[in-house]
Amino acid sequence: MQIRQGQTRIVLLIGKWALKFPHILNGWRFFLLGLLANINERRWSGHDKRLCPVLWAFPMGFLLRMRRAELWPQDGSFPHMVGLPFLDPQVANFGMLDGEPVSLDYGTMIESIKCPDCGRWWDECEAFNEVINR
Repeated sequence: MQIRQGQTRIVLLIGKWALKFPHILNGWRFFLLGLLANINERRWSGHDKRLCPVLWAFPMGFLLRMRRAELWPQDGSFPHMVGLPFLDPQVANFGMLDGEPVSLDYGTMIESIKCPDCGRWWDECEAFNEVINR
């Protein structure tokens, strides 16, 4: 078993599963963001094959189970994920599942974010999408 921690969630890697829990030790705000991240991943799972699938989720985001993927090499090039909006595009948030690159952490979606420069929604602003899709 391995344990990984982010600001909002703790992930237990057990066998072929990844179990994600909201992280309470960083305070209530981050705990609530962890709940929301789990809810978002449950909601978006299955909409694109490049999103690591959620297999089961406890109500209200308290726990979700995903397939465990191989981590993306830290020294590798960034995976090609054009069209998937993420607030936190880090190499550590991606992996390989069945020989294909997948996003492991897509709970913080930018579906409701506006571009700070032009005020348009993320999917309407070319400059904002260029930054995200690098």
